[in-house]
Amino acid sequence: MRNDANFIRRHAETLITLGVAAIYALAILAVGLLLGGCRSVRYVPVESVRHDSAYVYKATRDSVHLRDSVFVLVKGDTVYQYRYRYLFVGQTRADSAAASRVDTIRVPYPVEIEKRLTLWQRVKLKLGGSVTLGLSFVIVWLVYRNRRR
Repeated sequence: MRNDANFIRRHAETLITLGVAAIYALAILAVGLLLGGCRSVRYVPVESVRHDSAYVYKATRDSVHLRDSVFVLVKGDTVYQYRYRYLFVGQTRADSAAASRVDTIRVPYPVEIEKRLTLWQRVKLKLGGSVTLGLSFVIVWLVYRNRRR
């Protein structure tokens, strides 16, 4: 036990330097992980021009003739009766109308695509606050301990 205490006394400065280097390495690793989670904006190609057209065809009748007639013929004791009826539709006109609507999207806009978080990302979200708080306490404790000596 005495040998361990002497070792620590002799190499305290080296151990402190290694501890500070480890803290810096952890800080750099944490910053790298935080920046690695970000993703740049991706532009989704969208339809730039859309045509919507409707064509309506309507036929109208210009004139309608209705003719009916009754013809009676008597031959001896027989009476013949003829009835006929004609319906004449003349001069059909075609009326057509075309309506067109054009929508134009001038500039593409960014669309965020959300995807499901991985297991590691979910663990980081749930434990991130408590680990940060714990690291803060450890750093404050180390600084307090080093200043006290």
